[in-house]
Amino acid sequence: MVAELEDLISLPVAVTAARNYAVKVIETSREHADTFAEADIAARLRAQPGSLFDALKAAFTERLGSGFHIEKVGFAKEVVAVLIASRKSSAMTPSNVREVEKNVGFLIASIAQLMRRANRQEQDRRLNNRLKRTIAGFLADYPSPTTRERGRLLIEEVEASIDDSEEGDRVRLQAERLRRDFDLDEDLTDPIERFYEFRERVTALQYEERFANQEAEVVIVEQASEAPSDDATSTSQAMSIPAEHEGPSTSIDASRAQQDVSGKIEAT
Repeated sequence: MVAELEDLISLPVAVTAARNYAVKVIETSREHADTFAEADIAARLRAQPGSLFDALKAAFTERLGSGFHIEKVGFAKEVVAVLIASRKSSAMTPSNVREVEKNVGFLIASIAQLMRRANRQEQDRRLNNRLKRTIAGFLADYPSPTTRERGRLLIEEVEASIDDSEEGDRVRLQAERLRRDFDLDEDLTDPIERFYEFRERVTALQYEERFANQEAEVVIVEQASEAPSDDATSTSQAMSIPAEHEGPSTSIDASRAQQDVSGKIEAT
C-alpha cells in the first residue's frame, strides 16, 4: 500500500540512498555505512507494517548507532542522485531502479488523469454558468412572443457561451434544431410561432449535460445486465429519455405515463 511518496521506492534504491546520506551528510566511513542493509528495513516492516521511510529511519539509527538520524529532504536528494547516477554508469545501478521509475510513472499518469478530470469538471461548470445566464436573461426579458430575429440572436448567444466539448456539442446541436424548427432565419420581423414551446425548448438547453450523464448511466446499467426480462426491458424503454426532448418536463411526463399504466392495471 502506498501511503507516502517514499513507498514508491524499492528497497535496494532506498538502502543505497541511505548509505550515501550517511557518508555525505553524517560523514561516516563507507565501510560503516555499508553495514546498513535491506534486511534491516524488511525486518522493521514485518514487525510494524507502515511507511517505508518510517521503517528505514528506525532501522538506520538501530544499525548505524544512536547518533545517526536521517531526514526526509536529504534522503530524497540522495534518491534522486542514485537514479541519475544509474543512467550514467551501469556499475552504480542498484537493482530495481526500473521499478522505481515505473512506480513514479504510474503516479504521474494518475495525477495527470486527475488533472484532466478536474479540468473537464471546471469547463462543465463554466459552460453551465454562462449558458444559464444567457437563457435566464432571455426568459426574463421575453415572457411573451418576440420576433424571429431576437430568437436567432438568442441562438447566437447560446453558441457563443459554450465551449468546444462533448456537452457543448450537444447544446449546439439542440440550438441549431431550434433555429430550423422555428424558422428563425426567415421573415425576421415576424413573431416566433409556437412561442411557448420555443421557451420550453430553450429552457431545456441548460439540462443537456444532465441528460448526457443520465444516458451514460443507462448505458452502463444495460451493459451490466446479463439477462434482462421482458418486463425490465419495457420498463427501461418507458423510463428512457428521448433524444429530442420537448423540455425540462420530460421526467414529469415519464412519471405520469407510469401512473397511467398503473391505473389501467388496477382497473383491469
